Amino acid sequence: MEKPDHHQLSANFQELRDLCLDLSAGLSSLAFDLQKGELRELEAIEASIGALRQKYESLKKNVIAFAAPYQSIPDLGAITSLVTLEPLLLAVNQSLKAAALNVLDQVGFIRHREQADFEPLLACLSSASELKQAIAQVSLPDLHPEAGALAEGTHPLAVFMSLVRDRRQMKEEKIAKIQDVIAGTFGNLLFIAALMGKLTLEGKERKIQNVSEPDTVNTSEAAMTASEPEEVLEQRQILQDLLTMTQMKIHKLLKNGLVREEELERFVAAMKEMESSRYRKSDFKEDFRQLQAIRSELEDIENKALTPRKRMERTESLGR
Repeated sequence: MEKPDHHQLSANFQELRDLCLDLSAGLSSLAFDLQKGELRELEAIEASIGALRQKYESLKKNVIAFAAPYQSIPDLGAITSLVTLEPLLLAVNQSLKAAALNVLDQVGFIRHREQADFEPLLACLSSASELKQAIAQVSLPDLHPEAGALAEGTHPLAVFMSLVRDRRQMKEEKIAKIQDVIAGTFGNLLFIAALMGKLTLEGKERKIQNVSEPDTVNTSEAAMTASEPEEVLEQRQILQDLLTMTQMKIHKLLKNGLVREEELERFVAAMKEMESSRYRKSDFKEDFRQLQAIRSELEDIENKALTPRKRMERTESLGR
């Protein structure tokens, strides 16, 4: 069976959210029937609950398998909902996005040793620059369709980069395999230039950066993060991404008129405190716990607000 990619998994998350909302509406209707002693919908609801459980377990298995190569998996017993499962996919997508941008960043350093205006290379660099901008503009937890291939080294730009950087160590069989990829995408002239050593990396290679880090980080914060362990930096970035996702959720609830602004004031205040204090911390367990609780409450608010709408839509459809 083919392993799902991040786009499939994101679609599965949305599918399960929709199923949860539909089942919530069905349970409300069943509760109304039970008050009258009617059981006509019981069998259908039981089947829906079973199907939902199977889909959730399948999604959980696939997300864990997808995330395992990139990060350590927490206690599986603690993953009991979409709210606790989603951060795994978010963390992987953040890593893939950073790795993809790093590859494109490295491509930007490639220069021709003799011809500054070597057209095939200029066209390649232009393509890499446009793709870099497109990937950076996609907000997490979504991911640009080409980010995964770049991070895994199978994208033509990543293959081209590997030839420029590692041609001396490459065996003939490897070069033969990647020739069609590079020449087919960028032309034979660029492949030959890279193979002959006409292309070089100008300047030092850059390290992978946390691309979604806000531009407002001040000098003292940047100096402090430079000396911190990589695990702390990753956890801080995950916190920032989760805060951004939660802010988007709040905006959506307000925009759709599902909640009043004053009802969310305590959530907004708590999130502002997390965001402002994140550079003074190295342990984010309590922030993750608090943010998980906030996200869970927001889901409850949305479900309760939508249930009457779903019930009304269902009643109207039955009356037609």
